Amino acid sequence: MRLLKRLFLFVSLVVLVAGIGFWMRPVSYLNEVMYAQECLSGIKSTSVQVTGYRIHYLVEGPVDGPVVVLVHGLGSSAEDYRDLAPYLAKTGFRVYIPDLLGYGRSQKPASFSYSVHDEAAIVSGFMDALGLKQVDLAGWSMGGGIVQHVAADHPKQVKRLIMFDSIGIYVVPAWNVQLFTPQTPEQVNQLDALLTPNPAPVPVFIAPPSLEALRTRLVGRGTDSPEQVDERLRTAQQELAAQPEFAHVVLNDRLQDAL
Repeated sequence: MRLLKRLFLFVSLVVLVAGIGFWMRPVSYLNEVMYAQECLSGIKSTSVQVTGYRIHYLVEGPVDGPVVVLVHGLGSSAEDYRDLAPYLAKTGFRVYIPDLLGYGRSQKPASFSYSVHDEAAIVSGFMDALGLKQVDLAGWSMGGGIVQHVAADHPKQVKRLIMFDSIGIYVVPAWNVQLFTPQTPEQVNQLDALLTPNPAPVPVFIAPPSLEALRTRLVGRGTDSPEQVDERLRTAQQELAAQPEFAHVVLNDRLQDAL
């Protein structure tokens, strides 16, 4: 009887301590439960050194399966993919889910910039450290912007790019955005070269009629005079030149509805 009483007191004390701990640090307790579930389900939790930083990651799925790397978003962690990753693993993919530097269980250095571009360098280095080549690379939210940078800076690392509700990236085009409103046969050829791999030159007798056809279609809407159409095209060129980072927006606003 005395032994049972002592056991009851011990269990009560453990429950009390656990309850106080949960009340004071509920997120930590829930995280530990989640980590335990990962371990019990066979998900491997480990880390690798990337440019001197410790990057934690989860991995599951057949070792010889095609590789997919999932990158989480701002303020989250690898566990954000805990519902998606098992489905990919069951279909034969080898799934790698890193915690970005400063997130989850990865190192959190005070000196790191935590910019999208620098986090992209960490993701690229992560794949290099593990010898992952030509992966299916996916990112959600901020992670979508990160994987875009990886694909742009290291295209040989990426087989397919997947983005979920992704942010965009700010890149000023290296080409002349005024080509979207060509005014001369030479600009028509330059636009064709920009949009078409190994294009054939546009014959000189086709380009002028094509430019005139654009003006005719715009004038044919009946809302503008030929002079107003020419002014609209000049205005579009000026806006594209002034704001090349918004070239697609200006093009849509000024020309797309008319074509």
